[in-house]
Amino acid sequence: MPFFGAPPKEPGSDELAGAAPTTIWDYMRGGVAYDLTRDTIGGVDQNAVQDIKDQEGTTLTSSITPGITYDSRDHFFAPTEGTKSAFSVKTAGLGGDSRFIKTDLSGRWHYPLLKDPKWGGNYVLALGGQLGYGIGFAGQSETNGLTLPLFERYFLGGINSIRGFQDRSLGPREKTCVTNLDTGVPDCSKSDVIGGDTAAVMNVELLFPIMEQYGLRGVAFFDMGNAFANGIDFGDMRRSVGAGVRWMSPFGPLRVELGFPLNKKPGDETSVLGFSIGSQP
Repeated sequence: MPFFGAPPKEPGSDELAGAAPTTIWDYMRGGVAYDLTRDTIGGVDQNAVQDIKDQEGTTLTSSITPGITYDSRDHFFAPTEGTKSAFSVKTAGLGGDSRFIKTDLSGRWHYPLLKDPKWGGNYVLALGGQLGYGIGFAGQSETNGLTLPLFERYFLGGINSIRGFQDRSLGPREKTCVTNLDTGVPDCSKSDVIGGDTAAVMNVELLFPIMEQYGLRGVAFFDMGNAFANGIDFGDMRRSVGAGVRWMSPFGPLRVELGFPLNKKPGDETSVLGFSIGSQP
């Protein structure tokens, strides 16, 4: 994605004594991306929910995504202060088969609680959140109020959203009925996640030093959020708590985190251990 904004300082460069102070514009970047993708959904199980069966086939999507970011953090993986936020609007319909708009907003704010070598280093409070909303246009089939294509819907869960739940396991569900071959009676107790057109996530983290001189820090967290079909329902939010370690290793950023759901509901798939290499919180 091409970006525009203030060019980065050259390593080792000296600033003039009379240089202008840093402004908000120095932390902002913007750009526009164009994507042309061909998505194929196939091999759908005969017992899958009807919404997924209806999405079977090949779809060509032509989209353009303007976006803007603000990043004032003092470190990309182990910040002690600063903010990172991003806003983008993805529009599909410049040719292709899909017609939709998706708007995504995210932010993470870091506040230094304590900076003292006697206590091991830096203690930081991090507050983060994500909001997403999408809507499909004429020509898109509608199921349970959803008009976004299946491959563009929000599926939450995992180390980068709601820890303690399996990746892409949270969101609106549709019941599936399987007929018992022995009795001939349909069993409709199971359900499949079909994704949502709205997503909301909140993360609260306390970052603390373990061996900060070697890039090793600990984290304790509280997560809350879900994906929805017809607007945000705060009563349907999933919540979890946990802890983990983050290491700026020679191979790149490494995260190992344990999450424990607080309000698991029937059908939810949980996963205590989250592991990631290279991804940022």
